[in-house]
Amino acid sequence: WQLVYGVSGFDIDSIDDSQIEYVSDTTYTLYSLDATNYYDFYLRTDCGGEYSAWVSLLHKPITMEYIMTQSTDTIRTCGWTIYDNGGANGSYSGNSNQTLVVLADDESRTIMFSGNSNTESTYDYITIYEGIGTSGEVLFTDYGVTSATFGPIVSETGAITITFQSDGSVNYGGFEILT
Repeated sequence: WQLVYGVSGFDIDSIDDSQIEYVSDTTYTLYSLDATNYYDFYLRTDCGGEYSAWVSLLHKPITMEYIMTQSTDTIRTCGWTIYDNGGANGSYSGNSNQTLVVLADDESRTIMFSGNSNTESTYDYITIYEGIGTSGEVLFTDYGVTSATFGPIVSETGAITITFQSDGSVNYGGFEILT
């Protein structure tokens, strides 16, 4: 298949070959898209140089995901989903000690978040603090409550800090935070 995408409203008839992505699998991951934009996607078959007509696939915001794999990191976000290092479909890895500072995509905005958490009782935990760093008010913490659901919670400062720690003895489903 051939895949072409761009910010909503681009003219499919004016593309050049450098804009075409060649896809041979039924799934395809795109990187570096802006979650604040709408995108148009077009797909056509490529049967040895014979092409079908372009078919429009989507016209909606892209779901952006962040997986906590760094020991410390900072991101700007609006509409992202944040996961522990196990990602959306896996259990988190043992011996994790990670901190993520999440800033609103615009300094004048607040951050609203919700999610769920599933960690090992009293050994693995997630804590979300108001602001940058761990000295702010604790907005949510999970010290091993099975299937804890939280939110929506609003951070008035436009920043939250997420800390996650796992001792490595047992691994569970981890967490998912929607911002």
